[in-house]
Amino acid sequence: MAKRRFTLTINLPKYVTPRNKWRKLIHEEVITAQRLRDVRYTRSDKLEIKVLLNLSNSQSMHHDIDNR
Repeated sequence: MAKRRFTLTINLPKYVTPRNKWRKLIHEEVITAQRLRDVRYTRSDKLEIKVLLNLSNSQSMHHDIDNR
């Protein structure tokens, strides 16, 4: 059986504090994208996540990028 390939692309919401609130916003974006594309994952699915951060020079100087 061929592998199913489902790709979701989202834009990360602007960072807000507290950090858990921001994480919930990310989760909401993912759920919305899943519903729009009718994508479903099972517990046995293996997922690959790619993150691309587009930061200006000044932003990259002020953010701890590896923790984003």
